[in-house]
Amino acid sequence: MARHGGRRPVIPRCTWCRTTLGTLILYAVEAGASACGWGYHACPGCLAAERLVPFAHHPAMARGPRMRYPDVVPAALLRRLALLGDDPRLTPVVRRLLAADARLRDRRTPPPDRHAAGALLRSALLDLRTLARGGLTTAEGAP
Repeated sequence: MARHGGRRPVIPRCTWCRTTLGTLILYAVEAGASACGWGYHACPGCLAAERLVPFAHHPAMARGPRMRYPDVVPAALLRRLALLGDDPRLTPVVRRLLAADARLRDRRTPPPDRHAAGALLRSALLDLRTLARGGLTTAEGAP
């Protein structure tokens, strides 16, 4: 009891289905007033069903709150990506996808930039599909 200061250690569990079994992926962090804060986890099934972006793939300036994949990402692709979890090969591609989607949704974006953002979004989707199939290693040109 003295070992943990009278408190039990926290066991991560899926926010939605409450499981503690299998691989749980961190998808959001809430900064705490003291210590390290609190992390939110999901199992691969719930990660895909809720369209959650793993925390490791969050853009550097938006790290912390829950983020969801854009609606243009098909559910079948999300299920495959959820199995890869927070694989570092996905990070630059997911960040590119999120940036392009944000640019497309911004009404102030001029038409030529919107067209370029759409092309970037389609390119990122193709790269995500390739990664989900097990291809595009860093040596082959992944960003």
